[in-house]
Amino acid sequence: MNNVAQEVCDQCCGTGCDGHSDDPSRQCFKCKGTGGIPKTTKTPTEVIQWIAEVAAAIGWQAGVGATETAGGIVSVLAANPHLIERFLTEGSGLFIDGPVNLDVVNGCLTYYAQTGEVLSPGELHRRRGKTVQ
Repeated sequence: MNNVAQEVCDQCCGTGCDGHSDDPSRQCFKCKGTGGIPKTTKTPTEVIQWIAEVAAAIGWQAGVGATETAGGIVSVLAANPHLIERFLTEGSGLFIDGPVNLDVVNGCLTYYAQTGEVLSPGELHRRRGKTVQ
């Protein structure tokens, strides 16, 4: 198992399990059946703090506001709830190497467009001539 995964397992359960092993006896109870990604044990307060920390880091790297970035994170995760656990373990890695980015079309919340309009992701899809799911 690589060091990053080992650190994550150590953080989630302290057992140092081999979350990437095919042998379930070498996986902790939190990693079994999760593909080696431990389930989060974050409290609601820790979840909000995690979103703020990740948004600040992404915002700083991208040269944009952390508040807008946090809103983008919430919008994308609300539209893609199957990614929440992964975000809680990977943080910004989900948006860098993952299946989705923070483009407003990937979320579910309205946003303030450069034209001064408040638009929904669906409206942006329609204006771009794409089908809305």
